[in-house]
Amino acid sequence: MFTNTFCRDKPTDLQLSGNSIVIGIMVYDLIAQLVLVRDYISAAALQNYLHHFLSIFGAFTGIYVGRFFGPISNVTMVTEFTTTFVNLRWLLYFH
Repeated sequence: MFTNTFCRDKPTDLQLSGNSIVIGIMVYDLIAQLVLVRDYISAAALQNYLHHFLSIFGAFTGIYVGRFFGPISNVTMVTEFTTTFVNLRWLLYFH
């Protein structure tokens, strides 16, 4: 279907910036969860922490490995737009 691999092989500054933004958001969100919620042992908290570590690892992979990992990491960033609202709901529930 697509025969040109230029976009896949050479990530743009916009893709790299998007991955950097994902790393910043995930680190901020992880610190907010650790400091404000202080729930370290429940299954939901452990899943949330694992999710953050995997997201940070995926964004770093998108930056340093490049190739198709960059665009895939940027596409998954779309799913993270709701994370702030979910965590706000979680924070309001516990406090």
